[in-house]
Amino acid sequence: MCTHDAMPPVEIVSPGDGNSPIDSLVARHDNGIVYHPCYLARDLAHSLAQLEAAGLSAICVSPPKPAVLFGGRMVSFYTILGMGLIEIIEGLDAPGAPSA
Repeated sequence: MCTHDAMPPVEIVSPGDGNSPIDSLVARHDNGIVYHPCYLARDLAHSLAQLEAAGLSAICVSPPKPAVLFGGRMVSFYTILGMGLIEIIEGLDAPGAPSA
């Protein structure tokens, strides 16, 4: 996790041992790639409802589960039709997150 006082945190992901769902994507981009943006949500259900109200279709590809990197906060992934993959972390006190 890379942090900066004036910029949002960035998680750097690189190939590890064994197979990963992003192996083929990383292999096609020798110079790196922004895989997906990540958003913080105070209330996941409300945030998903707001996406739908804005006309965006969010399809869950990985339901909420605790993430070690974010102190056990619930993390989920969605495909937004016409945009791509997003990650949502529940809770505003994730590492490097702005105070509410």
